[in-house]
Amino acid sequence: MECVKKNEDKKGALGMNQIKFGMFMKELRKRNGLTQEQVAERLNVSNRTVSRWETGTNMPDISLLIEIAKI
Repeated sequence: MECVKKNEDKKGALGMNQIKFGMFMKELRKRNGLTQEQVAERLNVSNRTVSRWETGTNMPDISLLIEIAKI
């Protein structure tokens, strides 16, 4: 039972990081006056993918982080 609890805690912490990343990404996108579609075009992904990043549902592939930082 204790082993399961530890895994839940790790998953919860990971989920929070995804949410924080998404909120940060959305804030930066808006600050730069870009739509999700414009960000998606620059990164060669769908606007649905950008939406999922911003909501914390998914995280971008590490290979995209440098390009994301340029936006």
